[in-house]
Amino acid sequence: MKNILLACSLVFTMLATAMAEDSRQAADTLYSQREASETGVQKAIDAADMYLRLATNAKSNEKNSLLISASRAYYFVGTFKADKKQKIEIFEKGMAAAQTVLTAYLPELKQQNLEAVAKEVLDKVNPNEVLELSHALYYEGINLGSWAEANGITQSLSKWPTLRNYMLLVNLLKKEDINLYGASRVLGRAYYRLPVIAGGDKDKARTYLSAAFNNTQQGGISRSGNNNVFYAEFLYNSEKKKDEAIKLLKAFVAANADTLDPDSIPETKVAQGTAKKLLADWEE
Repeated sequence: MKNILLACSLVFTMLATAMAEDSRQAADTLYSQREASETGVQKAIDAADMYLRLATNAKSNEKNSLLISASRAYYFVGTFKADKKQKIEIFEKGMAAAQTVLTAYLPELKQQNLEAVAKEVLDKVNPNEVLELSHALYYEGINLGSWAEANGITQSLSKWPTLRNYMLLVNLLKKEDINLYGASRVLGRAYYRLPVIAGGDKDKARTYLSAAFNNTQQGGISRSGNNNVFYAEFLYNSEKKKDEAIKLLKAFVAANADTLDPDSIPETKVAQGTAKKLLADWEE
């Protein structure tokens, strides 16, 4: 009997310790330790799961912030999951976390006039919540886009209108600068990659990618790794400005990742790896 009581006591102690260790600071610390390695991805998983646990009992304003952080962390994890089924499941978690925030603010966007929706939000929602909503739109969108891509071309094409609306609304809410012009980066990349018959548009790709790049420049390169990579690919393949594209990526690869976007150092390093591979192909 004593052994049973001792075992129960140990279990309860372990559970209490685990609960005590759940905190915003602990989750943020875990997320800051993410990187493109098995250990680093596990840190991001642990952070995302902790954000969700914390959100369960949090007040509404803190709950939304925690859910957005969870969505961001799940997106990072999904990006580096090799197994297709796991990748899809992770992106679904990221979508669900952000969707909870969106539901509190927005109607169904499929058949809505986006300008009217944006005006209503700006008129009725306080500025801090508009920023929060914009982040939720962004992370819901990039999780959705990656989920669709993992599911194949049919899903990618079918989800494009929804993804487009999310990103357009971010810009209409006058929060185009979040995530270093993330919405414009996503729109430009999509218009560049989509076939013309499905909505691909070279002019729109140029408009959005150049906006993302030019509005985040620091010393001739963007502070966002993917702004550099995506814009360079567009210059090289669509504009045939090969020398300009190569020069841009060489400057980006030579930059210290720690000095560009302090919130996205692991992502910047991954983008630099992508840039090196592109340069190797382009300079053969």
